[in-house]
Amino acid sequence: MHTLSIPRFLLICFFVLSSHPISAQQRQNLGKHILIDVSTELPHRIEVSKAIAVFFLSPECPLCQRYTQTITQLRQQYKQQIDFIGVFPGRAYSLEDIKQFATKYKVDMALYQDPDFQFTRALEATVTPSVALYDTTGLQYFGAIDNALQELGKKRVAVTKHYLQDAIASLLANKPIQVKNTVAKGCFINTR
Repeated sequence: MHTLSIPRFLLICFFVLSSHPISAQQRQNLGKHILIDVSTELPHRIEVSKAIAVFFLSPECPLCQRYTQTITQLRQQYKQQIDFIGVFPGRAYSLEDIKQFATKYKVDMALYQDPDFQFTRALEATVTPSVALYDTTGLQYFGAIDNALQELGKKRVAVTKHYLQDAIASLLANKPIQVKNTVAKGCFINTR
């Protein structure tokens, strides 16, 4: 397993906030970006034939580890209507590290590595976990999965806003998504 020195790990997991409006540049075709399929270890282009939730994850981020259960529950609820995938930005973690993360946390969705940060940079993703919800017309939602994290290092007693779930429900009901982007709190994505 790939190990990081403590200073490098702290740099990568430096907790930051990320919030920005969805730009026209971000509404580009997902298939433009080449990712590495973790299971086959081959290059892959994402095709959007139905809505897709793209989760930016990191094996060593404690928040990603905690959110795997929420992601799995959402996938079980919506897997007939929405594809779910996980994207691991960069090469800090080997494909084997990602596979071990998937096994340990029972992550049951297609997983990809974004080795050169092309996709990560295109969406301006800066923290893990964060999520992008696409439909066949483009990006519909970007940001936090929910508001479980009240502030850095402080978790809410109960989640009060289910941003992704609400966006999915609106999308499937052909209603406008009320909240198109939110602040994602998590581990910093080091794109250098």
